[in-house]
Amino acid sequence: MTRICPQCGRFLEEEWKSCPFCGKNLTAPLSVLTAEKKGLTGTLSIILGVISFIIFGIPLGLTAILLGSSALSKGDSNGKWGIMLGIFGILTAVIILNSGFWIF
Repeated sequence: MTRICPQCGRFLEEEWKSCPFCGKNLTAPLSVLTAEKKGLTGTLSIILGVISFIIFGIPLGLTAILLGSSALSKGDSNGKWGIMLGIFGILTAVIILNSGFWIF
């Protein structure tokens, strides 16, 4: 059975005590599952994306996209939802504005 180096991500033999590629010490037990990082940035991007979709806010949609991108780069999978909701919010705003339908 092989395992993966937690530092460089390469496949390793089970009996190796350190990674021959990056030198990471492998004597500490490796966890089978790693928790996915979810932070405030991804959650905030989802919230702003939902608000931009509801009130047709282009600036909020852009902010949701930027925060979602930042969250994805940090490993937070919530960022993809913020990006999608921000895009939908912007598209909704553009469609509503171009159709001449105004709520206010």
